[in-house]
Amino acid sequence: RRHWGDVVLGIDFNEDYDAAFSDSEQMWIAVAQNHSVRAHDYLLRFGTDAAPYAVFNYKGADTQALGWLIAWRFLPGLARPLATPSTD
Repeated sequence: RRHWGDVVLGIDFNEDYDAAFSDSEQMWIAVAQNHSVRAHDYLLRFGTDAAPYAVFNYKGADTQALGWLIAWRFLPGLARPLATPSTD
């Protein structure tokens, strides 16, 4: 039985936290720190490295997307800066 919490969507996302240019680091800078791109738009840049649900391979991008979706729905004041690019 499949569940949304299985976190096996197959996104091709590098989570090498020791690398300055990993996808996770770049996502944090662009979305959360600089607000230069919406989280949804940033995550759409990535393809897949496995078929969804084929292999369990936790990727934080899945968790981030789910967290931002929940925050957008229930805590809009918190989520809005992560979903709207800065106009500065």
